[in-house]
Amino acid sequence: MDAGNPERSGTAEIIVTVLDANDNAPVFEHEKYEVSLFENVSKGFLVIQLKANDADEGTNAEVQYFFNTHTSQRVRQLFRLNAESGEIEVQSVLDFEDSIVYEIEVQATDKGTLALAGHTQVRVTLIDVNDNAPELKVTSVSNAIPENATLGTTIALISVTDRDTGDNGRTDCQVLMNIPFKLHESLKNQYKLITSGILDREMVPLYNVTIVAWDVGTPRLYTNKTIVVSVTDINDNAPRFTQSSYAVYVKENNARGSSFFTVTALDPDFGENSRVSYSLLGNQYEDVSVPNYIDINSNDGNIYALRSFDYEEIKSFQVRVQATDNGIPKLSSSTTLTVTILDENDNAPVIIFPLVRNGSATLRKVPQSAFPGYLIAKVVASDADSGQNARLSFQLLGATDTGLVSLGFHSGEIKLARALTDKDLTTQRLNVLVKDNGEPNLSNRVSLYFSIMSSANETFVESRDLLKKTEYFSDFNLYLIIILGTISLIFFVTIIVLFVVKLRQGTNVRGYNSGFCCARSNSLDTCNQRQIPGEYLNYLGDNQTISVRDRQHYRMYLSASSPGTDFFFMKPFDATLPCSAVKDDTINSSTEQPKETIALNDKYCKREQLNIRGQDCFKCEFSSQYLLRFLRIR
Repeated sequence: MDAGNPERSGTAEIIVTVLDANDNAPVFEHEKYEVSLFENVSKGFLVIQLKANDADEGTNAEVQYFFNTHTSQRVRQLFRLNAESGEIEVQSVLDFEDSIVYEIEVQATDKGTLALAGHTQVRVTLIDVNDNAPELKVTSVSNAIPENATLGTTIALISVTDRDTGDNGRTDCQVLMNIPFKLHESLKNQYKLITSGILDREMVPLYNVTIVAWDVGTPRLYTNKTIVVSVTDINDNAPRFTQSSYAVYVKENNARGSSFFTVTALDPDFGENSRVSYSLLGNQYEDVSVPNYIDINSNDGNIYALRSFDYEEIKSFQVRVQATDNGIPKLSSSTTLTVTILDENDNAPVIIFPLVRNGSATLRKVPQSAFPGYLIAKVVASDADSGQNARLSFQLLGATDTGLVSLGFHSGEIKLARALTDKDLTTQRLNVLVKDNGEPNLSNRVSLYFSIMSSANETFVESRDLLKKTEYFSDFNLYLIIILGTISLIFFVTIIVLFVVKLRQGTNVRGYNSGFCCARSNSLDTCNQRQIPGEYLNYLGDNQTISVRDRQHYRMYLSASSPGTDFFFMKPFDATLPCSAVKDDTINSSTEQPKETIALNDKYCKREQLNIRGQDCFKCEFSSQYLLRFLRIR
């Protein structure tokens, strides 16, 4: 403006530009952010986008985002922060079970010369999802259990856990399949695996017990665990034979020591409980000792023949075979073995009739008038074999006149084939073969002779034949009659001899006037060579003494059946000694030695027996002197 009048002025526009200074720090829209997200979000999921404003201009207003130094390393691993846009994304797997809340410290910094920063906190809360299956933990496992275990025996302890929460973490479990095991809940989520049924190792030796646990989340998650339980054996099964009874057929004449059959018994137990041994119990065949015929291998059940069987001796027998296991206690079972002996053709036919000596036999005479078909004889033979081996046939090998006789093929009957003539020889010979039907066949042959009787002798022979018929009276019968007659004769002769001997013995005992005296001497002086002083006999009762003659005859006897020290004296006979004078039945010798008594009897007062001790069997005459001395000694 000038100073003139009128004042004049001029105007000018002055533009003042204020240059910005970085005096404003970035400011977030919120001081704290709250974010919730599911734990199962995928990688790159946008959690939140942060926005910070800076009042400055230019580069002072340009903002960058960074994690605060207080942010943990774990958060830095899980989340990623875009420095330019402020977006926070998921870069790793989130797990609710690891951490429910994550706090992210974020700062916004401008680009000014002196950078200013603003701060905020993002709180991320995870929402649980059912992403964890229940977990099974098994402790105190008993992998082996005996098959006789009682109901309720504990096999294992089981615990169930789930890391999820709420319904996602609530669990339940059970044993799959229909097996004799079950779970018993002792505490919350604590279970015991116990037996619920009978175990049988022979039926199921091993159990795979599968336990399944699940939660009640959505969707339900399952988990399972298998426990292997082995059932140990006890000896609860006896051996069983493959058959309830056995029948075996053995040909006779078998080789000794050869095995002809094998019995088998099975034991479903295990180990030593299943090891079977075999033995023979006995037989059911009379008069046969089975152990002498067969034996059995105790280990494998092979049955051996101890001897060669003979069908003609034994045709069959039964034996009980026992199988015993090696368990504790030992269990056993038995079966019946029937051994049947098969016949072989090992016996040749034997001709029974007619009686054969040195390969030949003589038949009865045939009358000249015999008609065709007349039965001359019947050859009877037997075979110890049986069946076809004992089926006999007869064959005429040769004859003096082959046209004269015929031989029955099966009957063995020898018959006239034609009438006899005067031209026929009086003695005819037949060669007969007897063979069986076995394979190979065995045979026996015999030469038979018969005579043709003339007409003049027919009447006599016919009458004798009435008494001796072939079918009723054979040579064997004749031998029996002769033997019986001889035995009877010997018996009667023996009886007569014994009777005579006994009769003579009885005569010697009762006879008085025997000629045998003092070594067969008839002279009394031979026995008594010296004078004997007189002696007296004292008869009890009357107190009488009677003199006895110097020489008296006494007779002494001893029977053959008496003891070696017993013999008899005879009382002497004296006419001067009256029988009536004897009052008592005893005679007492006048001596201080113990008394010896002599039994008397009025009826036999002349001859009585005195029983004293002696040594030899004889009779002799003694003097009264010696007799009285002997009585005193006694």
